Amino acid sequence: MYLKTMRPAQIRDAAARELPVILPIGCVECHGHHLPVGCDTIIVEEVARRLEQRLECVIAPTVDYGPTGYDVSGPELGTMDVAPDELMAYARGVLRGLLRLGFRRIVVWVFHQGERGPLATTFHLAGQRLVEELMCRERGEGWWGARLPEPGDRTFNIIQVRSVVHPKSAPPAGGDHAGGYETSYMLAACQDKVDLSLLSDDGPWYTLRTDNLSASATVARGEEMFEAMAAAWAGEFAG
Repeated sequence: MYLKTMRPAQIRDAAARELPVILPIGCVECHGHHLPVGCDTIIVEEVARRLEQRLECVIAPTVDYGPTGYDVSGPELGTMDVAPDELMAYARGVLRGLLRLGFRRIVVWVFHQGERGPLATTFHLAGQRLVEELMCRERGEGWWGARLPEPGDRTFNIIQVRSVVHPKSAPPAGGDHAGGYETSYMLAACQDKVDLSLLSDDGPWYTLRTDNLSASATVARGEEMFEAMAAAWAGEFAG
């Protein structure tokens, strides 16, 4: 189910049943000349789409803009940068909104720079502080030190920030920047937006790594990786 197409009664029901909520996050960044600038976001959204076909869950609207630091390029090649301090208030607002809808199993999925990059870190900090505030309101200050947590207590996991590349999906799934992995993902997710003819011997170094050439990418490889990720996440949520 996609949150933006759900009716109020469906949202209340999903929250009451503690269905997992997936929040895709990403950025706008140059990925060579052959790929769209939204690669990192498109990958997460595609895994979410495939998960939704396997398992009852709620897919929240995507946060498309995030920190890039202009590490790969400047705006002349399509990169945008929303600094972590600028993003923090918005991240808190989105996550607070999901909590107020009643959801208590929120998983933020990220591909861009993994779980330790500025994008993921911003959402992690925002989420953890919101959970602390929530517990203080519901259980009072000193809530964690008041009593031994019960077995299976998942308070600190109400909001998680995770790499969309699930550990049990790798291999075959993996990550890079516009190399064989990411180009394969894009061929499988949106082949008409990829132009392999724009790859050249004088292109960006990250497209020319001999162990992971962008030109070696295939639709089949992308499909295999997407399916592995979707299956791994379905297994975790169903467990």
